Amino acid sequence: MKLGIIPCSNGMGHVVRSAKLANILIKNYKIVFFLSKKIKINLNKKIIVKKVSENFRIKRNYKYSVNWYKNFKNNYYDNIDLFISDNLPEIILIKKNVLIYANFFWHEIFNIQNTFFKNLKKEFSKKKIKIISNYLFGNTKISKKNTYSVGFVGKYKKIDITKKKGILISLGTSIIGYTDISKSILKIISQKEFLDYEFYLDKKLINNNTILTKNIKKADFSENMFKNIRVAFVKPGFGTIHDCLERGIPINSYLSSKNKEFIHNAKILKKIKVGNYFLDFKKGLKNTIDVFNNIKKIKEVNKTCKSLRWNGEKDIKKIIKKYKKDINNKNLYLN
Repeated sequence: MKLGIIPCSNGMGHVVRSAKLANILIKNYKIVFFLSKKIKINLNKKIIVKKVSENFRIKRNYKYSVNWYKNFKNNYYDNIDLFISDNLPEIILIKKNVLIYANFFWHEIFNIQNTFFKNLKKEFSKKKIKIISNYLFGNTKISKKNTYSVGFVGKYKKIDITKKKGILISLGTSIIGYTDISKSILKIISQKEFLDYEFYLDKKLINNNTILTKNIKKADFSENMFKNIRVAFVKPGFGTIHDCLERGIPINSYLSSKNKEFIHNAKILKKIKVGNYFLDFKKGLKNTIDVFNNIKKIKEVNKTCKSLRWNGEKDIKKIIKKYKKDINNKNLYLN
């Protein structure tokens, strides 16, 4: 069976998540990965990579392009039995053999209720399109009936983070960012009260010409970096959340944006007692420092993270197998 995986190109979260899934599923299936031309990601050498045009573009007032699928050429479909589209529901307008991999949809986040999306919702119902969502963070409204809840993809990593020295601060790589605070963060963490702590900042927060103090490093989100992260203060996108939870890292959320996804995610993190959320950056940073110094709290978070539902790829494999069985039965009936 050949799968075609199409991740949304806004930021790196969707691409990283889809790549993680592809690198696991390649053991059982042939995979074609449709990657935006501007993005680089590590993929298993057995995965066929097809470079395609960017599929997500923000316009004014949070309107975004939905016409990417019109440039999805016919030769991209060659022998692909099932498409897995990460947060790009428009694919269902040209294909029926689709699973949607999403915890939310952009038009729901931006509260867009035009004719296009009303028709899209009808297509979901008509074609009985199945949606795969995380069992904790899934929040799609378009088709509750055909939504499957799955665990976090991958294994929980047994790491003693109490000996780690780093604090991750990240506002993500998405073009939907927190421009109001970005320029102030370096000034805040360079203040005397924070100089004893080691910070890892994502590249959007560091200007190439900036001279960094000894306690500030560039975050590269590698395994080596995460080996030194004890706590995180971040924009709560699902990709960053997943990276932290699989390592037992407490997550404080910064909510300067009214983005529904981030608010929903931050509330879930607080509900399961692995973090808190803040509207004021400096207050949130001070609380993050308090958590950093609270070994008992960190161990509690570590225990909670370990108890979460992992190996979600097993859930997804079952859904794929069911899809394949349903198709085979349908073909048998038609014959």
